[in-house]
Amino acid sequence: MSKIRNTSPVDLKSLWVSPLGRRVLAHEDDLLQPLLRRMHGEAVVWIGEQSTMPGALAQCMVRLPVFATRSADLKSQELGAVACIQATCQQLPFAAGSLDGVVLHHALETYADPRACIREVERVLKPGGRVIICSFNPFSLTGLRAWFARKATHPLRGRRLISPIRLLDWLALLNLNVDEPPLYKNLSAPILGDFARRHGLPLLGTPNRQFARAGNYLHQGWRRVAPFLLPLYRRLPIGGLVVLSAFKVAQGSTLIGRSRRTTARKAKLVLTPTVQSPHDG
Repeated sequence: MSKIRNTSPVDLKSLWVSPLGRRVLAHEDDLLQPLLRRMHGEAVVWIGEQSTMPGALAQCMVRLPVFATRSADLKSQELGAVACIQATCQQLPFAAGSLDGVVLHHALETYADPRACIREVERVLKPGGRVIICSFNPFSLTGLRAWFARKATHPLRGRRLISPIRLLDWLALLNLNVDEPPLYKNLSAPILGDFARRHGLPLLGTPNRQFARAGNYLHQGWRRVAPFLLPLYRRLPIGGLVVLSAFKVAQGSTLIGRSRRTTARKAKLVLTPTVQSPHDG
């Protein structure tokens, strides 16, 4: 199960107004902050549909932070110093080699051809430019929920989840070097507690002094070992969220292995709404 195959249309906004979306933002904030602090240079672009998290780019050492979204309602975006543009990940309106960084915030799973999106990101990145990918992990309880998402109101319905192994393979073929292991974080709430509350099981739902005392001991023990276990747990490939970080080396390539020439001169950020990617068509 390397990829969630679902032909249902993706509602780009429903996830971010749901309880699941709020949990995603809370967990990803911890994972992204250390990576975003590495961003520096002239221009960095955040690609996604969640409209508040791109504001974190204003805290980075970036002269021109940009939020690129498919939404046509750009007037509602209030991100302060972060500029907003309408664009698709498969055809970015920037010149080749003009960006110092790109953040793909759950963007790949909303496109039918995520490989084309990564090729386009590689095109617009400068040598040494960094890409950060936030995605859902199909090898997790969250991935199983997306697999069985059949209700029209489910926030994960229609999203194509890509395995971290496949993402790492695509990045390597495009000479985007991953400089640290992927970071994982769990999203799923405790299953037994939710089941007990839903069905009113007396064993788990009724207060009991012995259970309360045992729970207190477990809580104290967890507080002692959590600082040592959490860093290891985040690197286990079982969490519902995965964050990848990579940088572009000087020599680029395509997914079919043909080399590409890169210019040595410094490229400036240029908006070109009619630009065609060399990989399109």
